[in-house]
Amino acid sequence: TPAIDCNKPTGSVTALAPNSGTSKVGNTVTLTVTAGNSETGLTLAGTINSKAGTNVVEVGGGVYTIDYVVAEGDNDVTSGNLACSLTLTDAAGNVSVAISSIPANTLAIDCHSPTVSTVVANPAVGTRKVGDSITVTVTASEAGLSGLSGTVNAKAVTLTDQGAGVYSGTYTIAEGDTDRAANALPIAFTLADAAGNTVAVSAFTSTTPAIDCHSPTVSTVVANPAVGTRKVGDNIVVTVTAGEAGLSGLSGTVNGKAVTLTDNADNTYSGTY
Repeated sequence: TPAIDCNKPTGSVTALAPNSGTSKVGNTVTLTVTAGNSETGLTLAGTINSKAGTNVVEVGGGVYTIDYVVAEGDNDVTSGNLACSLTLTDAAGNVSVAISSIPANTLAIDCHSPTVSTVVANPAVGTRKVGDSITVTVTASEAGLSGLSGTVNAKAVTLTDQGAGVYSGTYTIAEGDTDRAANALPIAFTLADAAGNTVAVSAFTSTTPAIDCHSPTVSTVVANPAVGTRKVGDNIVVTVTAGEAGLSGLSGTVNGKAVTLTDNADNTYSGTY
């Protein structure tokens, strides 16, 4: 005749870890279940926060643990209101009644990372020079985010919370920063909510201006002839050697008189006084 097991297992949740604070996406919440009569060899299964529990471990002495890993988009849980529905099954197939009571706790769970809808540069077109500013405006899904210190064009910029999920900051172009072509301005922020869920801000959704961060330089300014005495009606040729061709502002003065330089297309500019 067969053996007969006429008793369903019993059990209860005896511990929750962590049992306070706010867990975020990627965190693990562990429930400890203790079986009645310290029964061993049971199978623990079920749901925590409506998601299948994982990583079930029989610790020994009728104690079992089961994990819930917080995933993006799961149900947010307010303080002390985590729900579960677990069962213990013995070798004969007897299944316990649902175990759904969790010890008093203050654990909350935030299952939704912030999102960013727009990252806009102002101005968004043209070419900006040394001393000019570009305002960056980030529109996120929530206000009160942290992580407002980041970079624009690899230079430190701090965003200010404007409320309603809008954050803005200013990048001022300095001599020697990295030149950028249009639509190639880099940005890097990592915004975080109170639970620690994060969103990376790594690209603009608008166009961005070109940036010229290097003022032209002049290496030599030569007069020809450079010695002797010149009289009325004589000429002096002035040659300026700069760091680049195509410069403007070629109208100026020599000895208080108007002289216009000519671009020689080889980084030199010359004019006659």
